[in-house]
Amino acid sequence: AKFGDYIIIRTNIEKVGKKSITFRHTLFRESDNAILASVNATRFIMDLKKNELRDVMKFLSEYLKK
Repeated sequence: AKFGDYIIIRTNIEKVGKKSITFRHTLFRESDNAILASVNATRFIMDLKKNELRDVMKFLSEYLKK
């Protein structure tokens, strides 16, 4: 990509584990749909007060109830 190119970022959920979620981020150049990068990123949900990892599904169900 070069300055002025429009970049599209597509994000998919690859895997949902008990304590983590793995996303795939794919970056495309808009003009020709060329794939510029593809990255897996694993995210954890942490209870900072307890310094513990949280259960992903429990956290999401609580979050969505708000």
